[in-house]
Amino acid sequence: MPPTNQFQHQQYSSEKPHSNYSVIQAQTGPEVESAEWRQRMLTAGNVLQDKNLFAIYLVHGTFVGTDTLGLARTLDRLSTTIAHQFRRSHKRLADLILRERSNYNQSYATLMEKSLGGHIPVRLFHWSGENHHLGRADGAVRLIDDLNKRKIPPGSRVLLWGHSHAGNLFALLSNLLGGDKDARQRFFQAAGPWRSSSETCPASQAWWRVRSLLDHGNPFDPITLNALTFGTPICYGWDTNTMGKLLHFVYHRTPPHLSDTQHPLQQQPVSKLSSYSGDILQQIGISGTNFYPFGATLRDWQANRQLGALFERSLPKQRLLNTLRAGKRVAEDGITLFTDYSSSAKWINRPWIGHSMYTHRRWLLFHIEETIQRLFLDA
Repeated sequence: MPPTNQFQHQQYSSEKPHSNYSVIQAQTGPEVESAEWRQRMLTAGNVLQDKNLFAIYLVHGTFVGTDTLGLARTLDRLSTTIAHQFRRSHKRLADLILRERSNYNQSYATLMEKSLGGHIPVRLFHWSGENHHLGRADGAVRLIDDLNKRKIPPGSRVLLWGHSHAGNLFALLSNLLGGDKDARQRFFQAAGPWRSSSETCPASQAWWRVRSLLDHGNPFDPITLNALTFGTPICYGWDTNTMGKLLHFVYHRTPPHLSDTQHPLQQQPVSKLSSYSGDILQQIGISGTNFYPFGATLRDWQANRQLGALFERSLPKQRLLNTLRAGKRVAEDGITLFTDYSSSAKWINRPWIGHSMYTHRRWLLFHIEETIQRLFLDA
């Protein structure tokens, strides 16, 4: 993508990608919390501390957030207290049911922080988890608001660690930070109908703070934001002027008759796919698969439609099936690691597991060490 991207969308093409990618095999390594595992995690933590890492933000993907159906957004108009309690209960229920499947919970964050030596905060950042432009835009704005409250020292680094569409939330964040005045104005104008209908709710107040903050340019110029994504569908483009290095993990198993970057979805329907195909949802969750806002007012629908028109203005009009068959799996910016997680675990052969194994703690050491090698050691 252009270094100053201005909310342009990534393009879908079946041509061999020009961006950087590698095919690797995941290594489970020693048993989680064994003596060797703890020592290697502590060594990793020391390296990250030496590289001035200020914090790690764990960000969940779609459907496991605080307001999957947008009901709390409706409750905000009646009582912000009730809406807040609803969001907390919704997220607790998701954590209880899913635990570490496609989800980051407090236990995972505590284990990571403690194992890295306790000097680098590991924070959970929750967003609604709605599968549409407005939900992800709201998450990006509130993440900027949260980062700004932390008073991050100049010269520090922050690692944004996100599963599924959390990666697209990070992409929107990069465009907000790097966009010029006109691009930012188009963004906030597109979301205007929603903001004007919920001015008293905390989320909308964050929007007003961030808009005022960005009027003065990128507030995070003195720090480096690195993004690490897991199974993120190819959607929004990245503004690389505002980000450090980007690393994308994608579970991929290459059938003998296809190239490294192709997915069997290009040649057969979803119903015939299995875990042999790797992460099917990373391939499917692209432009054209968004939901409409549930429990929404007309203003919410209008804001979501206008944001979609802004984000997807450069996409050619074509049928979703044709877009899916293009098989685009490599992000246009950063390094994509096609990772085979299947060699040492029978449980991974279940078809639904392809998109959910990234967040399991058995891969934590592998992800940390691979991230340090590719994002930090040559920085």
